[in-house]
Amino acid sequence: RTKKIHPYHLAVFRLLFGLCMGTELICRKLKKANKIFGTEFHFTFPISRSIEPFPLFWMQVLTVVCGLSAFSLGVGFCYRPSCVVFLITYTLWFLMESTNYNNHYYMIILL
Repeated sequence: RTKKIHPYHLAVFRLLFGLCMGTELICRKLKKANKIFGTEFHFTFPISRSIEPFPLFWMQVLTVVCGLSAFSLGVGFCYRPSCVVFLITYTLWFLMESTNYNNHYYMIILL
């Protein structure tokens, strides 16, 4: 016999995850993009040596697109395309600079 489970918990998690990630990307990583990608030297991961950072302006655009996709993921607007855009842009951001490493980024990419 199966037990009925309400989807409210998943909806609350999705909303909080989207809002937290969107806020982090727009407020914190946009400032970090200026510091990290505004320099000449970049340290990439060994598996992603071919992924070069974009010029600073395009890194800021990438960060804003990633943040907006996180917000739209949180509110459920165009959910599947938002998930794909968030996955691609966040993974690119992560792989372009190894000095910005945090072990939570792996978990965020997997979620």
